[in-house]
Amino acid sequence: MKRRQRERLASGNAGPTRLTIVAALLGAVVAATGYVVAPVRTLAIGHAVAGGRGSVRSAVLLATAGRAAGEYQVPWYTIDGGGVMFATGGGYEVGGTIGQPDAGTLSGGGYAVNGGFWSFGPACAIADPPTKPPGEAGYDKVRYISMEPGNPGQQTALRVTLTTLPPPFSGLNDTKCWVSEPQQVSENSGNVDPIPDWPNFMSANLQGSPHCMNWSTVGILHVTDDDIIPSAVYEVQAIDCECDFENEANYSAPLTITTSKWGDLVGHCAVIPCTPPEGVVNMATDVTACLDKFRNLAGAVLKSRADIEPNFPDWLINISDVAYVLDAFRGFAYPPAQTPPATAWPTGPDGCP
Repeated sequence: MKRRQRERLASGNAGPTRLTIVAALLGAVVAATGYVVAPVRTLAIGHAVAGGRGSVRSAVLLATAGRAAGEYQVPWYTIDGGGVMFATGGGYEVGGTIGQPDAGTLSGGGYAVNGGFWSFGPACAIADPPTKPPGEAGYDKVRYISMEPGNPGQQTALRVTLTTLPPPFSGLNDTKCWVSEPQQVSENSGNVDPIPDWPNFMSANLQGSPHCMNWSTVGILHVTDDDIIPSAVYEVQAIDCECDFENEANYSAPLTITTSKWGDLVGHCAVIPCTPPEGVVNMATDVTACLDKFRNLAGAVLKSRADIEPNFPDWLINISDVAYVLDAFRGFAYPPAQTPPATAWPTGPDGCP
């Protein structure tokens, strides 16, 4: 039964519309290639495409040179090249090819051409930019930059550009660093590791290579390092880790973060939490705010606002932090005497100190 059906199909019982399309395709091949097609039996395979009031039938023409062992033979042929790149109209563009270029790769002279059906791999997903945290966590700080990385369910990395640093650190301007793996830090002034009955926060440093993870699990992130210095400007961008890190178009828009003046922790503390820094170092507010955090008093500022020393902040608030705020009030500039000059700092693989 199947053989008789194939014979009826091959003999042209597909209907005049199908045969017309077959003939038209054969004519197009002859016109395009200049080949002389010998009389052979043809097998027209119809494929209905729904649309409009009827259907459009396409046909694949398979030349057959005879029969072997009572079955049809289908020799291997391809129709290569042709088509248009691109036809446009009404806000759309369409590219098309006639036939299928032979699958495989041709190479030579430093070039390679891949043949076969068109394929479109998954597009690089551009990450959303980090955002500024709400409330006190988002206030400008002296030695920390704070953000909410976002991008739930996405493996991303966070890049920090040292956009504008004041002298003597301005030689590091435009240096690009990466946020390291975060860790939990205790809000208790005398402890780094979490302890019972005290809140914690997530913090990280900077490094020379990307750290990929689902950063949305972190929530609010406070980043500190020896390159996070007072009166500076930073830009933080996210990138999907499936993207090409060398292509700037793959990075999110930047979140711009500034750090406050050396020693300027707060505006005033007549309310809790203390208001954002206002550009002035004050004995009654800034020094007192740091001292209150050192004493772990209720309502004291966040540790990320009071931790300003040493050169590489240590996630602790001690009497040295209080002393440096007092020095800033007395007019001593940053960096403190023990901070090495920027030219002496070690650098990572991409120049990140």
